[in-house]
Order: sequence, then C-alpha cells, then structure tokens
Amino acid sequence: MSKLYPFGELENNIDLILEEPYGEYGQTTAVIRTFRDELDERMEQLKVFYPFMDILRRNRVKEEPGYPVAELCMSVLTFLLHEGRLKFQGLLFKDIEEFVIRTVHMLTDRQLTEEDALSLTDTILDELQNNGANYTVPYYSFFDAVRKEKHVKLIEMKLSDEDGKLYYHITKQGLDFYLKTKEFPEESQITINLLLFKLQLEKGSFTYAYNTVKRLNMEVQRKLERKNYILGLLMAGGSEGAVAYREYHQSTLLQFDEETQLFNESRNLLQDTFDDFQNKISRNTITEKEKRAYQMVKRIEAEMRKAIRSHENLLKEATSLVKEYDRILDLRRKTAFTERFNFIGEFDKIINKGLPTESLRFLFEPLILPNIKKSFNPLRIFMAQKITSTEDEPDSIFEEEVELSQIETTDMLVQARVAQNFVIYAAGLLIHCLGKELNLREWCNILSTQYGSEAISNVDFLSFLIVLNRGKLPGERTRQYRLNEDKTDIDGLRTMEDVLHAAAIKYSIPTDGFTLEVESKDEDDIDLGSGIKVTNMFFRGIKYE
Repeated sequence: MSKLYPFGELENNIDLILEEPYGEYGQTTAVIRTFRDELDERMEQLKVFYPFMDILRRNRVKEEPGYPVAELCMSVLTFLLHEGRLKFQGLLFKDIEEFVIRTVHMLTDRQLTEEDALSLTDTILDELQNNGANYTVPYYSFFDAVRKEKHVKLIEMKLSDEDGKLYYHITKQGLDFYLKTKEFPEESQITINLLLFKLQLEKGSFTYAYNTVKRLNMEVQRKLERKNYILGLLMAGGSEGAVAYREYHQSTLLQFDEETQLFNESRNLLQDTFDDFQNKISRNTITEKEKRAYQMVKRIEAEMRKAIRSHENLLKEATSLVKEYDRILDLRRKTAFTERFNFIGEFDKIINKGLPTESLRFLFEPLILPNIKKSFNPLRIFMAQKITSTEDEPDSIFEEEVELSQIETTDMLVQARVAQNFVIYAAGLLIHCLGKELNLREWCNILSTQYGSEAISNVDFLSFLIVLNRGKLPGERTRQYRLNEDKTDIDGLRTMEDVLHAAAIKYSIPTDGFTLEVESKDEDDIDLGSGIKVTNMFFRGIKYE
C-alpha cells in the first residue's frame, strides 16, 4: 500500500506525493488567481475595521482639545456587548449616557456636566451610526470586474413592542470588530491553528484545512522574523529589548514541546487520511469528489512539510537568540568598566574657549592612526632568563637592531607617494604661472604633454586640487599663498604652503616676492576623465615689489 513518506524522505518521492493536476499552481499566475479569488472574502473581513478607522481619522484632525471620541466609541461597544448582547437585552440612551459619565470620570478624573454628558453621548452614538447611515467601503472586484461596496453597521436601534422605547444593540458586524481587535495572543497562534487544523481534517473540511495550514506556515515565519527584530532591540539597549526577549522566550522555547506534539499528531492524522484514500483507489471505489479531495490532501501535505521544517528551524533560531542575548549582556558588563575618551566634552571645551580649530586634529588623529607596530626577536627564546631585574637594555646588539628597525606600513608608503606627487604638481604649477596667468584647462594640457594622461586621471591630482582650493573665506572665490617664507624639506609637509615651498627648494624655483593666487570659476567645469568634473581654476603668480 502506498503511504505518506516521512518528511525527511520526501525528496526522493516528490512525483508520488506532490502529483497534482494544477500544473501552474506554483507559478506566478497561480498566485494572481489566488489573490483574485480571495479578494472579496478578504474585503469582507476588512470592512469591519473601516468605521473605527474613519472615526479615528475624523476626530484626530480636530484642533480643539476635547474628549477622545474614537476611544470612547470602543468603550460603548464594550458596554453594549457585556451589558446588552450577553444579557439578551438592549440598552436605553440614558443607560449609555450614565456609562459614558462614569467612564470619563474614572479614566480621566473629569466630571461631566449634564449638558456635556448629553452632547458627548450624542456624538459617540452618531459616530457609531455614521449619523444614521451605514458605513460604505468601496473597492474593485477583479473576479467580477466591477466596482463593489461593502456596508457596515456597528450598532442599531430597535423599537420595543412592549414599552415603545428605542433600545441600542451591537450588531453582528460590531461584534466581529470587537472580537477581532482582541483575539488570542500572538504566542498561542501556532497552537490554535494546529488544533483547528486537526479538527478540520477530522471533519473532512480539506479546503479549510489547506487554508489553515498555510496560515500556520505564516505564523511560524512571523516568529522567525521577530527574532531579528528582538536582536536589534537588544543591541540598541533599554528595557524594551529585555521585555521583548522574555516574551519571545516564553512564546517559542517554552511552547515548543507542545507545538511539536501537535505537529506529530497532525502529521499522523494526515497519514491516516492519505491511507484511506489509497485504499479506495486500490479497490476502485473512490468517487470524483473524493479524487478532488485526495489531490487537496497532497497539497495540504506539501504545506505541512514546509511548516514542520520551519518549526524546527524556529527552535534553532530561538536557541541561538539565547546565546546572542548572553553575549550582549556580557559585552554590556564589560563596557560598564571600560575606560572611554570623552570626545564630545573635549570638543565642547575647544569651541567654548575659542581655541584654534586646528586643536581638533589632536582629538581625531589618534582615532584613525594605525596601531604601533611591535617586533619580537625570536632568538630570545634561546637566551637565559634573568633572575633579578636590571636596567632596561637590549639583551644583544642583534635585538637592538631588530627592534629599532623601521617597518614600512601601507600608510607610510601611501603618504610618501602622495607627498612626492604633490611636490611634482606644485613645481609644475609654479614654473608655468609665475609672473603670468594659467587656467586649469591649460595646465591639464601641459601635464598631459609632459607626463601623459595618467597624470590627470591620477587620484593624487584631484586631491591636490581639492587641498589647493581650501581655506577660502565664506563667499569668496580666491585663495592666496605667500611664497617668500623659509620652509623645511619635504619630510615636514603639513599644509599646502609647505608643499609649495618644498617644490621651490627642490627644483630651485625663484619664488621670493611672489604670491600664488588661486581663483575658482563656478560656472565652468573641467572634465578630468572617468566621469570626474571639477570647477575651472585660474592660477596667478603675482610679484610684489
């Protein structure tokens, strides 16, 4: 006899288990058809929320301070349910008015006057009844290709035949709205869907069972998604993350055994159902209706397999969250005793005392400098250990040479390259602009002729232009560099003035009495290649007597 294979063995028997006449079901067209077929039903479920959202929207846009009408509408629905429908009676206007007075006094500590109580109760009942008209929810039905409307009534008035008075009642739609806003807690949704699924299988309601198992799959996925959300809260700190973690821990780990048992019972029940259909097929006693049900059972099984695998993955994720939670707590404990540098405090001191902004570099540079390189002489492992401490001195000449040797890091190599290129660019600029004017486009042509197009596309050239153009006062386009000061060699470069003087010294350029003036032209751009454009500049080497 054929059987439903264990979930770990399905991959080898997919043709048997997942055989179905709906060949396009797993394709996009099937998803669209599912949406089309379910839209009317979903709008039927959604319509009961429309009145409250409309009441909430209308009363939130009012500027004058008053009473929370939308929330009080919810309280009146609660009153009509517990004191009206559950006691098989209607409620008079004065009963609702007294309830509103007590609610406002108890929850807001405000005492309504007789006039205010009458006005507020009228407003609440008018909102719930939409001033005597039903609430209308318009939407477009793709199944019938027409626009439709759903009508909603939360409460209604009925005239009593006994005393001729008007009594208020909560409608079925009002009851649906009230119950749907306070359903079972999220942590029990998997258990509830599993119990419902078992009941539907036992009754042979396979279509409903299929929808339930799909919803079950979504609930498992929702718990999986919540794990990452809680992890983010824990990393951010605060009590919200700890509360969310405890709730997740209770709803997942503590209920996992119960949910696993229900999954196993549901799978066994599904197996028995499948075997019954196989017996009928073997005896050729199966009807057309049962054949369709048989195909639905196989689709149910496919969804159940996904749900079980996701549920097993959920346990792994929940377990890993426990480890992550412990790790985050450990990091926080260590952080509490970790020494910190008060960057903001020191920054405020510099600003408040009006110190030079260059002082900020002493706060920022240590954060971006590489770690100091350390070396270790492996020959020390063969040397005798000292018993008494003596003055610090190298154990050998070899060790001294090793420890004092300079290690060239990548940062050092880059700094040396940038300094060298800056000096070359500065020298070329000074040679061609002293005593005359040169624009950036002309200078680019000169560089291309002398060094090739790589001299312009080089990233150091763009950096040189940016640094050269800095230091302008707000609203000004011109920057000047005095060239008649004594400067050091290339190793002491810190500013653009240092670069210009180093270039003059290295290439013996007579710059005494000259000032380099740099002016930018915002309306004119120069294309440096590779999609990089910069503002055109004019360079002038001005001689001062």
